[in-house]
Amino acid sequence: MTLDFVVDKLEASDSLDGVVITDHTFAIYFPPDVAWARAYMSDSSVFDAHKDFGAERLESYLASIEALRGKGPRVGLETEIMCDGRFTFDPAYRERLDVLIGSVHFLPFEVNAGKLEIFDMWRKNTSELINSGIDVLGHPFRFIANHIAVSEEVIADVVDEAVSAGVALELNSHCEVDADSMMLRKLAEKGGKLAFSTDAHRRDEFGVFTHHEKKMSAAGTTMADFKIFPEPSLMWEVSRGESSKQPVSIGGSL
Repeated sequence: MTLDFVVDKLEASDSLDGVVITDHTFAIYFPPDVAWARAYMSDSSVFDAHKDFGAERLESYLASIEALRGKGPRVGLETEIMCDGRFTFDPAYRERLDVLIGSVHFLPFEVNAGKLEIFDMWRKNTSELINSGIDVLGHPFRFIANHIAVSEEVIADVVDEAVSAGVALELNSHCEVDADSMMLRKLAEKGGKLAFSTDAHRRDEFGVFTHHEKKMSAAGTTMADFKIFPEPSLMWEVSRGESSKQPVSIGGSL
């Protein structure tokens, strides 16, 4: 996917108010072999060793999107939190971001770790993300749902913490997560913030919200039950007359 493609799709769309590009910080800061080995999660000196490499690439990434201000795309990143509580990017760049997503993609537990240990590590990392200054908690239950059944109590606890912190929860269409239905119901009860993400990695995924519509219908919720993040009128000047009030698509990799 290219920026030219994104701009062209936005200009041709009657339903999208905008899009936020949110590349993974680990894909920017590390060469592929280092990124996918993910040693930096438990040993943050790996991040420090690549800080200059990452900063140069991040500057290029930010500048390429910033150059399109006024044409639709906004600047975002998706980050993790390492074992020492730091993001996997230099926080000095935070002020240049319109949206920061924080997500759990990997945790450094041993192969023989028990389910309780994995849960405790995930819950701690999730809480650190929620209270770190992010805007959106990315795919909140995807990681842990791959390891244990996620209870209603756990979902409610995460929703409550996110609402208290003013953090939006992401409804992500890249993977099917059963816990998302309960997340929507609990979030609707609180009138919390919801972010729609296509997490588009391919062109045919861009701006497609059928998954989100099905999930909300199954949960018995509508857009009116949530504070939709980001509010289009706050971030985009809609050039096609009045705002369509359709979702702003968050996510996607260039």
